[in-house]
Amino acid sequence: EGLKVEVLRPQLSADSALAQASARWIYRQKPTDFKNLDFSESSQRQKISEGAISENCPQCEFSALKKNLNQKDLGNIVQAVEKSQADFATSALETEALRKKIQNYSNSAEIQASIKYLMSNYGKSRAGGQCYEKVKDGLLVRSPLTKKSVLPNRPSGQKAIAAKEDFKTTFGFINLLEIEPFKSEITDSDQAPQGAVMVYSSRKLCDGGNLRDCGHIAIKTSKPGERGGYVSDFFDKDAITVKDPKHYKLVAVLVKPLDGK
Repeated sequence: EGLKVEVLRPQLSADSALAQASARWIYRQKPTDFKNLDFSESSQRQKISEGAISENCPQCEFSALKKNLNQKDLGNIVQAVEKSQADFATSALETEALRKKIQNYSNSAEIQASIKYLMSNYGKSRAGGQCYEKVKDGLLVRSPLTKKSVLPNRPSGQKAIAAKEDFKTTFGFINLLEIEPFKSEITDSDQAPQGAVMVYSSRKLCDGGNLRDCGHIAIKTSKPGERGGYVSDFFDKDAITVKDPKHYKLVAVLVKPLDGK
């Protein structure tokens, strides 16, 4: 016999991956002490052994509870659960809001104009060692609809790898590889959002051998999960890490969150 306390995640939109998260269960003695709780069965549950609540339920703050529960301890459980759910709800809602802003960026007239320009000019080209300069050109193209461009002015860096920090500090972009849950979701370049500025480190010398690790940069032309392409001073359906995994590594997936209009 045991007390089963189900800690449910807060209600989110139906299409949210968080909404289908499994519940967690806590088993304790004397279930008759807590007749008002819902003891319905669930196929998704986690048994937490005696004295191991905090270790097995990291999002629940149960470290201060006594080992042997009684009626008074139920109040502590309720308070801990409510605080945990409130914190989780805030985090979940912030993530959902950020997803919408990323989608706004992908759908924006400005990034679509950048992709169209680069594909029109370099969609059939081969690599020419000018990936960063051409990506800069593309991001400065003004949309015929909004008369605005993704970037307000031209970045000053010469090496493509410099965009990893320059775009964040100067232009308000964020690196999704530094933010959960996106860091875990983007397991390869194909999972990045459409329009993301993809930055790769490299082990190659560049500029005639005068510079090390110039890296590579491209704009993602396809939607997440689609094998569509990457464009800079040339276009390829595969990411450069697929073509040359020995030398290149994805280090930044840069997007600029945009509020809806």
